[in-house]
Amino acid sequence: MNKTTRSALCIAHCALCIIFASVPTMAQDYIDVARGSFIDTGFKPDSNTRVVMEVTVQNQFEYWFGAWDVSWNNGAFAVGNDSANVYTGYGSQGGGSGARVANGRHTLDYSNGVFRVDGSVHTTRTGSFGALNHNLYLFAQNRRGSAFTCPAQGTIRCHSCRIYDNGKLVREYVPTNAPSSGLFDKVGGTFAGIKAAPAPAVAPQAAVTKAAPEPEPPPALPYTDVPKGAFIDTEFKPDSNTRVVMDVTVQSDCEYWFGVWSVDWDMFSFAACNDGGGVFTSFGSSTYGNTPCGTEGSIVSNGQHVIDFDKGVFKVDGAVHTTRTGSFDRLGHNLYLFAQNRAGNATPHGKQGAIRCHSCQVYDNGTLVRDYVHTNLPSAGFFEKLGGKFHAAVVPPPPAPPPAPPAEPKGIVEGEDLPMDNVRADLGGKTVHVRGWNWPGWNGYYMSITNGTLSVSGGMNPKHGGTDIFAGGTLRFEKG
Repeated sequence: MNKTTRSALCIAHCALCIIFASVPTMAQDYIDVARGSFIDTGFKPDSNTRVVMEVTVQNQFEYWFGAWDVSWNNGAFAVGNDSANVYTGYGSQGGGSGARVANGRHTLDYSNGVFRVDGSVHTTRTGSFGALNHNLYLFAQNRRGSAFTCPAQGTIRCHSCRIYDNGKLVREYVPTNAPSSGLFDKVGGTFAGIKAAPAPAVAPQAAVTKAAPEPEPPPALPYTDVPKGAFIDTEFKPDSNTRVVMDVTVQSDCEYWFGVWSVDWDMFSFAACNDGGGVFTSFGSSTYGNTPCGTEGSIVSNGQHVIDFDKGVFKVDGAVHTTRTGSFDRLGHNLYLFAQNRAGNATPHGKQGAIRCHSCQVYDNGTLVRDYVHTNLPSAGFFEKLGGKFHAAVVPPPPAPPPAPPAEPKGIVEGEDLPMDNVRADLGGKTVHVRGWNWPGWNGYYMSITNGTLSVSGGMNPKHGGTDIFAGGTLRFEKG
């Protein structure tokens, strides 16, 4: 071997050493990312962004990546399993569609608004938007600068992730546990450690004691049982363009699934329920000339069903059950779930038991405005995904009783109406001038009362035709 050959081999060996030194030595097939943890990619997506992630899906709820500038359908780029659907956000478009990605290992590909699972198109979004103002997070949604994971989300198992900017690879993450569990970006040669969403600040303590280990959360259920008397105020007032889709397991022939009456069952109402002998639906008001409500057809049988009340057409598992017609503006009261809002009072069916609900969506003229999914974290209830609000499935405490009326004053009080018997009992030895009040034919006459003896101005006798003209009346005392 000559000198030139040896030099070339040395250079090649050094180059290989440099290359291998830049790759983490403790590579592994996947990392498990616990709920509440995320990775900040440092990259702001736009409509030309593509993300390819290989994951082993393990949960109904998994937020794989996302960023929101404003909301789920305003400055958004995100994908995640959302119970029964896959949520995709793309600029000014967003919402759930199609079946969720099943458990198991899959390649997820979100490219220019087209979401594919293992190469097959699942959902297509369209439009064009510039770079968002917030970085794309992995395993969580970056909601205006705050990492958010679904309360029911479990551990996400990630095998790899690549991010492309208008076709150019800008991030290539592979799992590693060196220096700690995280992802190594082969493009930038940097380690991306897993971050935990910051907890609220607490006041400093003089002494720190070791906290007891937290109990394991209860297993997630595919539904929430809503006890009789519990309800959710959607804070939405329906009109004739409203649609409600609810996935329920019917357990009784008397269940109020949702409803609102602004006046009565046939006046300014929107509701659907099992009502003993059939399905009761109400839609609008009889004042508009239509037949807005009634109990028709057979009840929805026990078992899991999708009930759909869309602009007056009530469907069960896609089959039309009842059709209402007419047009009406927004009602004056909010729509309640699991009870009827009767002019501000939540009213369940008298024979209603627990309602088993899996999910519920509310649409306003075709736009999804409420998207409720079941959860048992932090307790049994529903998580409204669009507003990010949790609703517990509990019965509200009864209203406080009204305060007791004040004790009836004794004696004579100016400006007060008193029954005649009280006046006779409380006069004592006083002489008082009174104005007659609420005695037919005698209003406006002045009277004097002295030691219980009444006399009417003008010499009229309190007794007239043998009848006490003050019987059943009241006296209003005034200065005289």
